Amino acid sequence: MSKHTIATLCFLLKREKILLGFKKRGFGMGKWNGVGGKVDADESPLIAAIRETREEIGVNVAGYIQEMGVIEFEYRTKTPEKVIVFVYVAKKWEGEPIETEEILPKWFDIDKVPYELMWPDDKLWLPRFIKGQKIHDSYVFDDAMQIIDYTIGH
Repeated sequence: MSKHTIATLCFLLKREKILLGFKKRGFGMGKWNGVGGKVDADESPLIAAIRETREEIGVNVAGYIQEMGVIEFEYRTKTPEKVIVFVYVAKKWEGEPIETEEILPKWFDIDKVPYELMWPDDKLWLPRFIKGQKIHDSYVFDDAMQIIDYTIGH
């Protein structure tokens, strides 16, 4: 039986820029991504996204955050796992992004997103997300964390 996890990702967008976080430790270390993490047992994905954004980059997105879809990940590894990720966007927030022990935040022009330094699936869904499209994709990864199957917009 594989492990099942619910998680969140939140991206800040302003004008023609997107905020990405460089993961300094833990799962995804060394990659750029949105901010987020696992949903605790006593919280909704929305509350988790607000909490994680505050913990990881010091900004409050409560009242501004919008759900943009769900991505299902299946990891066919030695310890199989399924992760369902709720994806959010915030175009307004309170505070300025700061570096924490886990994340180094940085603004990127939306036409200069460093896809080569991100998860391989990001180049397949993030451009649609940036354009405001809802996302409902699924991706299957192998032991080498390469995509072996995917479905877009199911």
